[in-house]
Amino acid sequence: MRNNFLILVIMLLASFSLMASQEFDVSDGEKIQVKISKRELTRITISGGRINKMWGLSKSFLVKQDDAKGELYVGLKGASEELSKASSFFLQDDFGNTYTIIVTPYDIPSETVTLNPLKRMVNDPKLKNTPLLKKIKELVKAMANIRPEKFGVKKVNTPVSLWKEAKITHLDSYQGDEVIGDRYLLKNVDSKEMILEEAEFTNFGKNTLAVAIEEYKLLPDESTLVYIVRRK
Repeated sequence: MRNNFLILVIMLLASFSLMASQEFDVSDGEKIQVKISKRELTRITISGGRINKMWGLSKSFLVKQDDAKGELYVGLKGASEELSKASSFFLQDDFGNTYTIIVTPYDIPSETVTLNPLKRMVNDPKLKNTPLLKKIKELVKAMANIRPEKFGVKKVNTPVSLWKEAKITHLDSYQGDEVIGDRYLLKNVDSKEMILEEAEFTNFGKNTLAVAIEEYKLLPDESTLVYIVRRK
């Protein structure tokens, strides 16, 4: 009986946690509609990154930026007509993506809004001439040229389910000291031409740093290699 009670408590806590947060997979230029509290601050954060800049929000809103953590807190300045109206502003993350955030006030407690960037731009100026960027480039080059000399390579050859229009096989993994590279073979098994984008492949795992595709357009039965680099 006690164990059942504990399980129930854990389920209730998990349910409350889900209700108290909003999470979105986002792409550069996308519009995101979020709920904010009328009476408390709402936290906005970037998964695995930081908020670099925000602008364009109405003066009826209170904005506090945590520069140390790269987070943003948004609330309302007392009672106003804005309490029931949607408003929008622009937000830029440290991957170079810019989003339009549409906020609508509700009579709810404080919540956390988490944005998961689908395209993490490795050409961020902050990464230029850094050891990490050099490692990413070396790893992608090694996978493209099938030269595993500097890396431990683990054969995988496992099918991956993503879309019914594509047959995807995880070929192998290249193990670096700070990054891991995965090679995938993707075949278009549909009757139509397929157009690929890097952002579509960040769902293969967490901590994605870079995605490279050899061929972006595939006719039926054509294949391409996809390279994904992740931080360990």
